Amino acid sequence: MDKLAYAVYDIQGAQLHMFSADANLLAKDVIASFLSEKVIPHTFADGLEGNAAKDFLTVMSASSDIDELKQALIVYDFEMAVMPI
Repeated sequence: MDKLAYAVYDIQGAQLHMFSADANLLAKDVIASFLSEKVIPHTFADGLEGNAAKDFLTVMSASSDIDELKQALIVYDFEMAVMPI
């Protein structure tokens, strides 16, 4: 099964997160799941329960391709790169 490598950089926290996922999964779902579990609880003041985190997840879920997802992430001070492995 093909996989994609993801790199997500938290600009404010100056932290790079790298992981891989199956290529058949939607990038927006993979990123949202990873950020919800590993990043948002430590980055957003109210964790997953706050409006900022909910807005962030909503914006990500509305993206329809990688470029839109990257734009959604940059608004919240995250950058993302994806490459096949």
